[in-house]
Amino acid sequence: MSIDKPTVSIIIPVYNTEEYLEECLDSVLNQTLKDIEIICIDDKSSDKSLDILLEYAKKDNRLKIIQHKENKGQSIARNTALKQVNGEYISFLDSDDKLDLDACEKLYDFTKDTKQDVILYNIVRFNEKKVQESELHIKSENNIKKTNLLENPDLIYDTGCNKFIKTSFLVENNLEFVDRLYEDIFFSMQVLTKTRSIGVYNDTNYYWRKRKNTNKSVTQKRTDIKNIKDRIFIIKEVISLFENSEYNFIMDNLYKKLLEIDFRLYINQIDRANDEYKKVILDEMLPILKTIPDNVFENLNSLEKIKYDLLLSEKIDELEYLTSKQREHKKLKKQNSKLTKKTKKQKDKNKKLKKEIKVLKSTKGWIKYKLNNIYNRLFK
Repeated sequence: MSIDKPTVSIIIPVYNTEEYLEECLDSVLNQTLKDIEIICIDDKSSDKSLDILLEYAKKDNRLKIIQHKENKGQSIARNTALKQVNGEYISFLDSDDKLDLDACEKLYDFTKDTKQDVILYNIVRFNEKKVQESELHIKSENNIKKTNLLENPDLIYDTGCNKFIKTSFLVENNLEFVDRLYEDIFFSMQVLTKTRSIGVYNDTNYYWRKRKNTNKSVTQKRTDIKNIKDRIFIIKEVISLFENSEYNFIMDNLYKKLLEIDFRLYINQIDRANDEYKKVILDEMLPILKTIPDNVFENLNSLEKIKYDLLLSEKIDELEYLTSKQREHKKLKKQNSKLTKKTKKQKDKNKKLKKEIKVLKSTKGWIKYKLNNIYNRLFK
């Protein structure tokens, strides 16, 4: 099948994902909407990814392959593809993810009704065992024909690849991806701040894979220094984008999202991190946290408030201890939930950890606990 003027161009950057690539390609080539093109950019893969792409392209000429002569990263790969699109609309897909088979058809039908620049659709996390909701997309029980970021600040949470975008809108606004990890976060915020014409469609899914421990994606490696540095860079860019625009009055909404998701992801890894990582936390993350108004922290749960309070007070040792205890408690809870019969020792240990966490959630209890217990454990 040859499509001269496709309705949708699906962009897929590919780098060493042979284990998942066929599932990804099957999900796009078997779309119920047939007049699509799939642009795959092989970013100098060292596994069999390119072989898989070439094999699929032989069977279906809607799949186009662009080969990078050297590895340039996902952002540049996407930008390369953006220059080659022919579709009326653009959608993005990572090569370890997949789509519902009727996604393009449903999204295109929705755009014909609503005439929007951008459609956001549902995103779920999945692995070999289960599918679950993602916190990184707008939660809406109903489809929304037309909205925008000013009317609906919760769109700030929608920072994934689940975007169905009019090609002419991207061209007119000269939008591209920055050459960093988490490029989709800043790209999403640029898209959402450039238009007053957004639709939300929850009747189709983007499946965002959570890779197993032996083959984690780059963004799953939280304690990697480039990972945290790039995330902080993107956060700064997003803050600047909002501060210098008409969206500055919803800064508290943005800060709330950063505390609940972006910063929390890295703070919760501090007990696993090295000294360089902790230095980045203090030198680059802490100054941003100090600019956030006190009232925004009030929306957090008690344990998260304690963590941020410790970090703002630069009590890294205590923060490290607290996150390690929380991790230990979570691990035991998971182990115990799988056991049909718990041993007395496991019960007692779990009960003790639950008590510690409960005490830590109390302001008075926290002070008493810190004075009588933590310092003794850390320095004896």
